[in-house]
Amino acid sequence: MFLYKQLNLKMNTDIRSSLKIIYGIGDYKSFIICAKIGFGFPYPTNNLNFYYFSLLSSVLDLYT
Repeated sequence: MFLYKQLNLKMNTDIRSSLKIIYGIGDYKSFIICAKIGFGFPYPTNNLNFYYFSLLSSVLDLYT
């Protein structure tokens, strides 16, 4: 379970659709964030480890 700003990311979906529950992140920003980190489109949230989550949260802090 990954918690970002008091929101739990959905574990059964891909990373882009689980980022959309964060306020201010839509289709376009979730695509840009995943492209900057290097995640492909069907990257499931289950494959996310703590290193990638810390990288993801640092990029999310820039965009939110």
